[in-house]
Amino acid sequence: MTKPDLGRLGVWTWLEAYPYQDCIALAQRLEQLGYGALWAPEAFGRDPFVLLTLLARETSHLKLATGIANIYARDPMAMNAARRSLQEISGGRLVLGLGVSHAEIVTPMRHHDYGKPVATMRAYVAAMNAASYAAPLAPEPVPLILAALRDKMLALAGEVADGAHPYFVTPEHTARARAILGPSKFLAPEQKILLIGDPSEARRWRASSWRSIWACRTTATICCGWVSKNAISSTAAATAWWTGSWPGAMKPPSTSASRRTGPTVPITSASSRCDPMVNPASTPMR
Repeated sequence: MTKPDLGRLGVWTWLEAYPYQDCIALAQRLEQLGYGALWAPEAFGRDPFVLLTLLARETSHLKLATGIANIYARDPMAMNAARRSLQEISGGRLVLGLGVSHAEIVTPMRHHDYGKPVATMRAYVAAMNAASYAAPLAPEPVPLILAALRDKMLALAGEVADGAHPYFVTPEHTARARAILGPSKFLAPEQKILLIGDPSEARRWRASSWRSIWACRTTATICCGWVSKNAISSTAAATAWWTGSWPGAMKPPSTSASRRTGPTVPITSASSRCDPMVNPASTPMR
């Protein structure tokens, strides 16, 4: 097992709206600013391994993470080949994040049968680790983290991987995830930030954005179960963002901090935090 060193802050963002040259410019700028990692998700657009291979050739030390790669998009042998190839090309800078995606995507869109998440992930990781690979190996092993929201998947991440990458979660969830994973495992929660300086405008935009994001997430079975477990309603969440009444929902940065990180809420249980930077004027989230 290998605990990745990604620093305290990384950036998780959709880059689908931008041409490749802009993606390269972003990666290079993040590297200059001192961010530890760039996280690339996988859904309906670019192949994350192709994108990260390009960015690896144009950067020198920025860590490159899949956040996450869908296990239904590649069989275990193909995923093993992708991770080892990119690890070699990047000089050991890859962090492989894997996830089971959602039945609402996997079955109607990818035309696969959606299995039980924990059992499917366990079998997939075992098959991937056992897969043959005939090309040269990078000297550094590829850190493996799992997308995990519920307790059983978090426990599996602690057992078969180097850590977990929870998405769309609260600080309370992060504390529980740390307790389940134990102190030595890597934990990188995603936490949204908004690039607007005026608090009133940020609340207006955030309330609208929150509703759309929440609607998308609560239609997914896995996320819906997490929402139910944490007893959060979409109305209450949107209202909290609008009024700023949710503790930490709106926390303006200092002038110096805003140039680097934007609004932040410390999550002390995390190893590293992944911040999706949302700019309403030119948002990469479509």
